[in-house]
Amino acid sequence: MKKYSILLSLLLFSCRENTPNTDSVDPNSVVMEEQINSSIDTTLLVKNFRSQLLPDKELSLDHYYNDVVLIKKITPTTLTVEKNGKETSFPVKAESMTYMDFDYSVGQYVVIRWKIIIDNGKITEVLENIGKFNRSSNLRRDQVLEIGKIYKDTVVFLENITDYDYFFFLVSKEKDTVGIIYYDDEIPFRKGDTIALQWKMDSIDIAGEGILSFEEWYVSGKKIGHKTKK
Repeated sequence: MKKYSILLSLLLFSCRENTPNTDSVDPNSVVMEEQINSSIDTTLLVKNFRSQLLPDKELSLDHYYNDVVLIKKITPTTLTVEKNGKETSFPVKAESMTYMDFDYSVGQYVVIRWKIIIDNGKITEVLENIGKFNRSSNLRRDQVLEIGKIYKDTVVFLENITDYDYFFFLVSKEKDTVGIIYYDDEIPFRKGDTIALQWKMDSIDIAGEGILSFEEWYVSGKKIGHKTKK
C-alpha cells in the first residue's frame, strides 16, 4: 500500500506557493467578496446546510468537530474521506499538515478535526487536523471504540500524576495498566480503591507539536471497594 506521508507533509507548502501575494490582490475583488458575505443571511445559510459527515446535525460556524473516517483519495490539493458510505473532500490548507510525521495511506482509518466556514457566500468544510485513532484500549482490548461514547469498567486505582500538560491517573484492569486523563478537578480516590469507572475516548492536542490524538478520558467514578495486598 503506497504511503503518502511526504505528500501530506508538503501539501501546505504547495498551497502557499500557489497562493498569490495579498499585496497584489485587487482591492475591488476583496471588497466584492466582503459585500457578498455581508449580504447573506448567515443564520439561514448555516441552518440549511448539512454535511455528509454529520447529516442529521445542525452545525455551527467555527465549532470544531471530530470524526473517524476512512481515507479514500489523496491528491496534492485535497483529502477525500468516507464516513457511513458518503464521501467528503477537504481542500488541504490546515497549517498542522506541515509537521505531521505519520504515514497515511488510502484505506486507512484516521481521526479528523474539521469545521465549517463561509467562503464567498458558500458553506465550506475545512480540515483543521488529522491523526491516527487508537480504536482500542487496554480497558477494552477486543472492542472497536467510538469517539465520545461512554464505557463502564471496574478498575483498581494505582496513582495520580499531575506533572504533565494533562493530568491523569493510572488504573489497572486484570494485568493491564491504563492512564485516564482528567481535568484539574480533585480525584477522590486513593491507591487500592476499586472503582466503577465511566470513561470515553476523546481528543487531546499534544502541546507544541500540533498533533491530534485520542486517549481515554475520565467521565465519572465511584468507589465500590478497596483492594489490599496480601
